[in-house]
Amino acid sequence: MKRREFLQDLSALGASTLLPCHVYAGTAQPISQARQTPEEGARPVGIGVIAIGRIGGEILSALAGNLLYLRRSIAIDTDPVALLRVVADEKLMFCPGCLHTASQFSKGFRGDFAELLEGIDIAFIVAGIGGGIDINLLSAIADVLREKSISTIAAVIPSRGIEDGYRQGVAHDDIHALKDVANAVFPLAIAFHQSTTSLPSALNQAINTFEHLYHGVTKPVFGPGLVTLDVEDVVSTLSQDGASAIGFGLASGENAESAMLAAIKHPLLGRGRLFSASTVFFHLEGHTDILKFKTISKVIDMVRGATDEHYDSMLIFGATENNALFCDYRVTILASGIHMR
Repeated sequence: MKRREFLQDLSALGASTLLPCHVYAGTAQPISQARQTPEEGARPVGIGVIAIGRIGGEILSALAGNLLYLRRSIAIDTDPVALLRVVADEKLMFCPGCLHTASQFSKGFRGDFAELLEGIDIAFIVAGIGGGIDINLLSAIADVLREKSISTIAAVIPSRGIEDGYRQGVAHDDIHALKDVANAVFPLAIAFHQSTTSLPSALNQAINTFEHLYHGVTKPVFGPGLVTLDVEDVVSTLSQDGASAIGFGLASGENAESAMLAAIKHPLLGRGRLFSASTVFFHLEGHTDILKFKTISKVIDMVRGATDEHYDSMLIFGATENNALFCDYRVTILASGIHMR
């Protein structure tokens, strides 16, 4: 559906105040119908997931077979035993320090990695930080992704013991290396280092959050629905200075507002971060018989009410049908350009 037709339908429903914070105030690409197949002569968008280190590998393995639209998964680690256990389409071994001691290895790793990225347009990186991932590995990955002009979204989980000053410094370096190439970097878990957060609990939280992040970006592009988007529009929307955060919520019954409220209040997001975000993207999933334009209008008004009207926040959204949901509605919010005041 074209954006103009969509707005006319919303207007007919009495939603005249729907989009003053633009989607995109006349500058966006038109919102088009879901494309299950590429346009004639065009290559379908390639989605890749790159798991780095043990934590990244565990998250990827836990979601094996559940990441829709995935073209290729790649696991990279310095530990051959851990790499052997990972469930991935492709696996790459990295030798710590070899970038400094053997230029041939450097060329070999970069060349192998670049070859595995053929046909990939959007890459999701998932990794633990502050836990000993070789900074040279992150730099090499960033260099190849940059050279191939691949849009990248990174998702990170802090390692246990990150409250230690040294580990905090390492985590800062890791995030800096990822931000050097990623359009946005999203934390996947809350206070992983706190004594009240167990390893299994934090890992399960990270797995669940990454699945929401991945499908929150990909489903509005590939899934059937009322409002679908171009994946490059979503990624470029998230390319803002400042921090990024994700929130998600579920609700049953014809009450999408409850799912949106749960997403806004999610511990990884919260009203404070959402209020200070320069860009907000959200994805609403619902059963076919209850996902209506009027519902979309209501949840957009909720998001607009939670953002700073003086900050001119940009809002972009997708709404897709999913009859396989165990609940009636699921909402994922991605906020970027966060500057907490």
